[in-house]
Amino acid sequence: MLGKVTVQTGALGPGSFPEPEGVALFLGESVTGQGVATPVGLNSDLATLFGAGNLQDTLAAARANGGSGWKAYAVGHTGAQGWADVVDIGLAA
Repeated sequence: MLGKVTVQTGALGPGSFPEPEGVALFLGESVTGQGVATPVGLNSDLATLFGAGNLQDTLAAARANGGSGWKAYAVGHTGAQGWADVVDIGLAA
């Protein structure tokens, strides 16, 4: 073994992501952040963006396991919306 390399990203907050292959899309019922594809990153305040609930919990777990370059989009919805409509919102981001 010749050595070890660690690569870290400097953009730790949300924003636009030029490489969509490395970005996850999370969908879930939320108190706030409904109907909008919200970029989330390591420093995002998930409680403020989505309120308490399964979407916030799922995002927190994904972020904890994602490492230093973790980033995603999340779309909150009311539960009354059909899943296809919510996916369309996420894909338009």
